[in-house]
Amino acid sequence: MVFVLNREGGAEVLKVVFADAIAELAQEVAGKAGASAIVEISTTDRARAKVKVPAEEQAKDGVLSRAASQAGLAVVQKWRDEAKRQPREKKAPPRKRGRPRKTANP
Repeated sequence: MVFVLNREGGAEVLKVVFADAIAELAQEVAGKAGASAIVEISTTDRARAKVKVPAEEQAKDGVLSRAASQAGLAVVQKWRDEAKRQPREKKAPPRKRGRPRKTANP
């Protein structure tokens, strides 16, 4: 038995079949985030949605993170595994460009 990828069928699933579920979930998150939340729904090669809140509300109270968590979405930091995070190395001092200046001998 051979599996053949049907790209058109896969694209249709991502664009059409899940579009309503994605929009519904975005509306749920926005409802939990408060009246200032804005939902933007769009379609590219797949259905997608954005929920936006004012930066002040997210910074102070974490309203969007809390709303997404309450809706059952996983809220994680950018670095999921601290072992993957590489510490920054100290930069070497900048090199001088051009020719060295001639100094007068006393």
